[in-house]
Amino acid sequence: MAIAAVDGERLWILDQVQSRLVRLDGGALGTSVAVPVRVAQDLVIADGLLLVLDRLGDATVVAIDAANGQERWRLPLVGDDLDSGTGVSALLVRGGDVWVEVGHTDSVRIGGLDGTLRRGARIPGRPSRDGRLGLAAFRSPPDQVLLTGHALGATNPRDLPPAWSAAARFALPVFAVRALQSDSSGAVWLAVNTMAEGEGDAIVDEQLEVVRFDAEGHETFRDVASPEVGPEEQFRTFSCAPDGALWHLARDEDGATIERWTR
Repeated sequence: MAIAAVDGERLWILDQVQSRLVRLDGGALGTSVAVPVRVAQDLVIADGLLLVLDRLGDATVVAIDAANGQERWRLPLVGDDLDSGTGVSALLVRGGDVWVEVGHTDSVRIGGLDGTLRRGARIPGRPSRDGRLGLAAFRSPPDQVLLTGHALGATNPRDLPPAWSAAARFALPVFAVRALQSDSSGAVWLAVNTMAEGEGDAIVDEQLEVVRFDAEGHETFRDVASPEVGPEEQFRTFSCAPDGALWHLARDEDGATIERWTR
């Protein structure tokens, strides 16, 4: 259902079917930890904690100690701005706080990494890893994605021009933005599904592309990722580690392929 990168060598995988988290370490599967929620969908790592989002069953974020697998605390997804959790589109941790993205547009703070309920803050986009920007990505049909970053230190960030911007153009029409993540250096990774249709809406070509931008918004890398096959829902298939490594898990009929790009 989701992956969360520790660094360029270690990755946690959320296995919703078996209600567990499994660690990939140096290419080998290792520690397995039980997940104490009904519908686990997203996963984030911070300060030795594995944070799991359940927006549909228990409407909560649960923190699990990565060292011993014990539950540490829970934060409820409550309030009109969260729509009881069903409108949440991502789980995020920035600056010692736990955030959830709502409707792929804004992010709302729900508490601290110590488990305290801390509501009220709302920012445009999703906070970058260094906490400076609220990042957002917009399709600009037919073949472009525009990225913006609003300075979160401003009093009213959405009322000001973006402090950071970039654009990526593709050979095929853009179908969907699949990932928007950042690392500790301020670099941003973008993953995009592109697709060309023929007669009768038949798909004649499809790509899953990844693009990296540096902290100034210049494109520095581009590649094609393995396609994700099958109708099963996946919540987070790309994850960027603090050191800049980007991981990808692509499911198919026989299992999954795990890919990694490093700086």
